[in-house]
Amino acid sequence: MTKRIALTIVLLLIAASPSFAQRDTGGLPQQVQWGMEHAMRDLEEKSLGITVESMEESVGKEALQDFIDGAVIRLILSPEGQYTSYALEGGDLMSFTLGKKEFAIGSEWESEDDWIKTTGEFSVPKKPQKLALKVSAQGQEISVECYNKHGREEGNVTYYIGPLNGLFCMGLSDTGTLVE
Repeated sequence: MTKRIALTIVLLLIAASPSFAQRDTGGLPQQVQWGMEHAMRDLEEKSLGITVESMEESVGKEALQDFIDGAVIRLILSPEGQYTSYALEGGDLMSFTLGKKEFAIGSEWESEDDWIKTTGEFSVPKKPQKLALKVSAQGQEISVECYNKHGREEGNVTYYIGPLNGLFCMGLSDTGTLVE
């Protein structure tokens, strides 16, 4: 219930005014976001997947867990081209764009605790592509671009959207192994 209210407030603030997006709405300091971005850049430069373990080493276990626990949307992409999305009630994941292709989220869903779960298929890109998620809450639609790109992985990659200096999207790999 608290996450649903937080999602609604964050989305309304961002939609109401661009200046609000610059404010810290996540409860975590802006230094945590900078730390996450720096750690992700380092891992990408080393051609490593960004995993929970590698991020915990870089930004701290507690800060990363606070971000994951505060996530209002989760999108899991599998190497076989299947997706599973979870959104808190009151907010909807409408679609996601991977490179130039947009994939609509299915209309059939099931409820798991406070989460709305949907599944479907997508085309796995041959090269890493930018990922953006279109989110809707109380009639307002916004697009959230994820910090890291999505490429071919050996395992699942989970993208989290959570409050961190506005809405922040980050993907974490299950295995951390990129497919060449």
